[in-house]
Amino acid sequence: MSKRAYSPQGLIEPDPDYELCCGIYHTTAAAKFFAIYYFVFCLVISGLNFMWFGADKGWFSLFCLIFTIYCCILMYGVFLEKTFFLIPFLAINGFVSIALILFSIFVLVYGTFTNAVETHHKESSPLRDLYQMHSLDPDDEKTQTIVSSAFLFLLLLTTLVFIYSWYVILRLFQCIKTKNRTWLPGEHVRGIIADETGDEQTHGLVSCE
Repeated sequence: MSKRAYSPQGLIEPDPDYELCCGIYHTTAAAKFFAIYYFVFCLVISGLNFMWFGADKGWFSLFCLIFTIYCCILMYGVFLEKTFFLIPFLAINGFVSIALILFSIFVLVYGTFTNAVETHHKESSPLRDLYQMHSLDPDDEKTQTIVSSAFLFLLLLTTLVFIYSWYVILRLFQCIKTKNRTWLPGEHVRGIIADETGDEQTHGLVSCE
């Protein structure tokens, strides 16, 4: 597979080994998207917490602060291509992804082979109040099925987002490592961009962008 390299003329092309979704976009673009996505999500959660609870919910405010720092570290690592700052996301997001997978399987199996959904609708007063607030019958089987299916769908969608974002950041981590290994400090690079499969080869910096 061909590699693109850096030249003294400043030309630089992306390494195709780190393209995603059949080459539609590159790892760096996807990683920047998810970094911004998590940061915006953090701002929304923090803003809603301040609007609804103010400083009354100290534990949730602390969570928002930690989450903000976590997202800032991810942004720094992604945009400045610092592998060390990607490790916290890979560790935490990987753990959360595994937990979500196990929880999704548990909810799917437990809800399918038991009467947990019906029982929960009968015994949960807050849930019944919520249904009645929206003029829904909490004892209607069709309504229970629709709401439970919607919850499971959102849970699976969240799980997929966590898994794919973890994979994207992992690929960025590998891409940066590859670039750092390819670049040899002090080496004089000659020629313009060339492919390894072509007649002329140059050695330089493999780009992640």
